[in-house]
Amino acid sequence: MKGKTMRKTRIELFMMLDRVNKTLNTQLDLNNAPIYGGWQLTNKEGSKIVKHRVPIREMLSFLDGMSVGVSINNHESIRKDKL
Repeated sequence: MKGKTMRKTRIELFMMLDRVNKTLNTQLDLNNAPIYGGWQLTNKEGSKIVKHRVPIREMLSFLDGMSVGVSINNHESIRKDKL
């Protein structure tokens, strides 16, 4: 992945991380070390690993899954409240 595509994907990744952090009211962080396998999701201090190093597209999918899962969970909670 080169140039504009890489930058666009990187921006998407950090936007998705921001969405997850706001949704979960948490402070997760990403770091990249291509020599060790790519992107890693940790707590803000970096002392706890949430997701081990993976390529950028896989991390994007992982964060998207977290966001969708929380959204579905919230939707189910609202439905149960109405019953």
